[in-house]
Amino acid sequence: MNAINWFELFVSNFERARGFYERVLATPLEAMDGMGGRVALFPYAQESGVGGCLSESAEQQSGIGGTRIYLNVEG
Repeated sequence: MNAINWFELFVSNFERARGFYERVLATPLEAMDGMGGRVALFPYAQESGVGGCLSESAEQQSGIGGTRIYLNVEG
């Protein structure tokens, strides 16, 4: 199990960021409405234990300080 289990990259231009990561990863990112705005999910393999998303939020800044990491504290 990995120490990191989820991450959010906050973006100011959702469609631009989504298009960039879809081109870099050569795969579509599933977009949906999240609690604070739209999110786009990165490919996720449950066996690796790490997932993440792009997150559009009026409350969070993008760039420096615009990343949130969730740690696994089980055990």
